Formats: sequence, structure tokens, C-alpha cells
Amino acid sequence: MYNKFLKLPVSFFTEKRKGDMMSRISNDIGAVESGIMGSLVDVVNAPFMIISSLVTLFLLSPKLTLFSLLVFPVMGWLISAVGKSLKRHATLHKKNWATYFLW
Repeated sequence: MYNKFLKLPVSFFTEKRKGDMMSRISNDIGAVESGIMGSLVDVVNAPFMIISSLVTLFLLSPKLTLFSLLVFPVMGWLISAVGKSLKRHATLHKKNWATYFLW
């Protein structure tokens, strides 16, 4: 961001107020920082949550856990396929409706 400011023409700095530029930089940097930190926390937390959940499930009911691990991927694939089909049909339906309103 600093390099971008250095490449801006002098007219930019004479037209814009200094406070506006400083506020924009501060807010943009804060937004990027919070986005990165939030993602980093999720990336670190997610594996621990998955592993601890699987261990707990295995301790509670190994058969049900194995069944779930076999069924969930199939269900995920099925839901994904149905979702793609619905999206395709909805898009086609919207296009058909659009032709009715063209006069």
C-alpha cells in the first residue's frame, strides 16, 4: 500500500484531505489484519477440532462413527450434485422468464 501511495501523482495529494487518506489507510490495514488473524485462528483451530471430535465419537460409538464416516462423503456428493442441478435449472428458468419480459 505504501508503494502505491508513492506512485500516485502529486495532484492526488493536493486534491485529497490528509485526514481522509490517513483514515483510509488505517481502516484498510485494520481490515486486512483482522481478516488474516481470523483466518489464521481458523486454520490452527480446525484440525484440533476435527481430531478431538473424531476421537470423542470413536470413544462413544465406534460403529456409528465408522458408519458416519462412510455415509457422509456419499451424502456430500449427492447434495452437491443436486445443488448443481438445481442451480442449472434455476439459471435456465430465469433466462426463460427474461424472454417473456422482453417486448
